[in-house]
Amino acid sequence: MNKEKIRFRFIGTRVSVLAGLMLLPLAACADVTGTVFPPDLASLLDAGPEAATLTSEEQLLYDLIMEYRREHDLPEIPLSRSLTFVAQVHARDTAYNEFPPHCNGHSWSDNGPWQGGCYTADHANAPLMWEKPQELTPYPGSGFEISCSSYSIDATANRCLAAWQTSPGHDQVIRNAGPWSQMDWNAIGIGMYGTEAHVWFGSETDPLSVPAQ
Repeated sequence: MNKEKIRFRFIGTRVSVLAGLMLLPLAACADVTGTVFPPDLASLLDAGPEAATLTSEEQLLYDLIMEYRREHDLPEIPLSRSLTFVAQVHARDTAYNEFPPHCNGHSWSDNGPWQGGCYTADHANAPLMWEKPQELTPYPGSGFEISCSSYSIDATANRCLAAWQTSPGHDQVIRNAGPWSQMDWNAIGIGMYGTEAHVWFGSETDPLSVPAQ
């Protein structure tokens, strides 16, 4: 029987994101690092967040999350190009790279034009997550992520949402419940690749608007 491993972090408070962060073009960053990316990741990085679009499975996951929120009388969250780009890049990063057992699904490798690091259960490296949208895109605020990963089968929209609904921590993020009840989500991004699925939430409106449908 295949088992799904669900990875999540609780962060009760937010930290200030560094002001004046200079964003270099992703292609330039790739040239500086000299990293050779898998073709699909390379094309994603080259296109940038302005070109972010959803696959059919990612669209389904977005639709299912919005349907679930409507069932709880919650408003729809606008799709964000920036957060979708971050989610899609992270889905490929976690699919292509191995991480030590103590590093959970919010970790990033050192194999890209981003700050890599290990995200541990004590949330000691929480800014690694929070600051990623501002690091990679024009998004003006912090990002918060829920993740779903299967060991040997592709992640699907139905499978991941069902798993999140049975996990109080994930479910509270989706429904703005518990520690998230005072936050309004005004942006959401969806990224799925192979066994990996990541959904990013943000309070600020994305200046890049929404992915093409």
